[in-house]
Amino acid sequence: MPNGLTAASMRAPERLAETHATTPVASAARIVEIDVLRVLAIAAILVCHLPEYLLGVPGLPSLWASRPYAGILGLGLFTFVSGYAIDVSQARRDYRQSAAEFAKRRILRIFPLYVPAVLCFVVLFHGLGVWHHWTFAPLAPTIGIQLVGAQVLLSPWYQPILTLWFVGAILIYYALYFALTRLTKRMTLLAAYGAAAFLLGAVARSAIGALGIQFFLYWFPFLAGVLCHRVRLAAQTRFRLNLTAAAMAALVAAAAGIGAAAWKVRLFVEADSPALSLPGILPSLVLANVFMLSATLVAWWFARAIVARMPPRVGTALWYVAALSYPIYLFHRPCLATVAAAMEQLGVRWPIGQNLGVFCVGLLLVLLLAALLHRCERLLSGLVTRDRRQLAQSLQP
Repeated sequence: MPNGLTAASMRAPERLAETHATTPVASAARIVEIDVLRVLAIAAILVCHLPEYLLGVPGLPSLWASRPYAGILGLGLFTFVSGYAIDVSQARRDYRQSAAEFAKRRILRIFPLYVPAVLCFVVLFHGLGVWHHWTFAPLAPTIGIQLVGAQVLLSPWYQPILTLWFVGAILIYYALYFALTRLTKRMTLLAAYGAAAFLLGAVARSAIGALGIQFFLYWFPFLAGVLCHRVRLAAQTRFRLNLTAAAMAALVAAAAGIGAAAWKVRLFVEADSPALSLPGILPSLVLANVFMLSATLVAWWFARAIVARMPPRVGTALWYVAALSYPIYLFHRPCLATVAAAMEQLGVRWPIGQNLGVFCVGLLLVLLLAALLHRCERLLSGLVTRDRRQLAQSLQP
């Protein structure tokens, strides 16, 4: 998802961080804080999912207990970044991109890696039962709905595939974003229309039972990302957050998390069913959004703090991991499950040995596969769009 800046925002008094200027595909106009948020997001997702592939070790129960918070934080950061980045992309085009061009760019960005990921999940976890033994029934309609990214739209009629459902939610958010930005360019009205979209979604779920709970859980972080970029454009400066404000945001995030635990509600919503009513989980949604938005403020402050002290080589490595965050998200479960199953087949039953194998070999496999897929995706995008610069960059060693 592009992270360029408008000409107006380039006139901000604060200079943009130039830690990525040495990379062939990065420019001095990259928003390094957004890259930091991407890295934090994918790290939180890995913390959430990694315990599923580890054997019992000291401290693992505590890691399991933190999974809901890590998972919702990671996805909250991803949705915030998606909202911010899509508005940056549209601002570069003065918000005049046609519907066809908007859809083309989103399809080229999402589906070349998403479709293979769906097929990989189905083959590994449904067909072969590698580590997980998931059943997708009815198989053909479920696969078709996942492939076109309609799983959240049609949930709970068709249960979304774990992890991959997030792409379906982002597709809905992009469609709503395009519609809302065609209705108004004013920030206050955009916020009001965003809230109205949430209410209309609630009416649709109550009336016909469609639209998954996941849509309601992450819509406001996405909208917050869009509005944060609008605030920055209006102020002609970067968003500032001092240590005191960050500390208060951390306290709010902690209070929301503790409150959710005391209320005995699930922060991390994966399963959905017709019996799950929106009013019944409203306290969970409110606490989850307070947690995500407060934690995002803390993460933004952290990103701003480390960018100022970041050596160029560290910035280049961080940029590269951020660029790989999408394929890492899509394929980390298959990679980790394959390594865990292989260790089991090899008879490695010593917990420390098995866990080191999954942690080291599994994460290395994730990074190598993500790097390969990222290059293939850029190559395909360059061929389709006839972008010679992008095509040349994808072929560089």
